[in-house]
Amino acid sequence: MKINFLSFLISLLLLLISGCDKDIQLASIAVPYQDITIIDVHNHDASGKRYKESFDVWDKYGIDKIVLFGDISEPSAQTTDEIAFDAYQDNRDRIIPFIAGINISIHRA
Repeated sequence: MKINFLSFLISLLLLLISGCDKDIQLASIAVPYQDITIIDVHNHDASGKRYKESFDVWDKYGIDKIVLFGDISEPSAQTTDEIAFDAYQDNRDRIIPFIAGINISIHRA
């Protein structure tokens, strides 16, 4: 399947500004690309451990991996970095931690 990235970006922009239902938006973006590895590279769901509720959604829309992080540039970033790293430890095939506020060398298993 040849992917036309410009068409993808235009489709995404049109869907986002159209006010369509979120499920329709996600499905129309994800389905054409289900044969390639999809990585969500900007996921703040470490805050409040929301990532734990997202696996079904990722499966539904073919999201293979996520780069997980939480708060940025504030003291709570250390806590959400810990959450992201723990999530990675439990889901190494699916989660890539984005670490900005902790020393991971002391957290290695």
